[in-house]
Amino acid sequence: MIMRSRRIPTRGPEGEPLWVCLYVRDTGLTWAAMIVGDAERPPEPGELKGLCFFADTAEKAERLAVAYLGEGVAQN
Repeated sequence: MIMRSRRIPTRGPEGEPLWVCLYVRDTGLTWAAMIVGDAERPPEPGELKGLCFFADTAEKAERLAVAYLGEGVAQN
């Protein structure tokens, strides 16, 4: 099972700074990108957690998750 993760700065509902973690995992049939609160534990192997986005490639799943976060994602 392949998994990668990164921590992303974004904005909360009130515009406050907020950190989330993005985990991208091969589920065997598809790829899942999971947005999980920074204070939450990472997903266990085989577990889907948080807000999930599914696609046929890791890159597409990650793009869907980042697009969901929208303009709140800090740009490098």
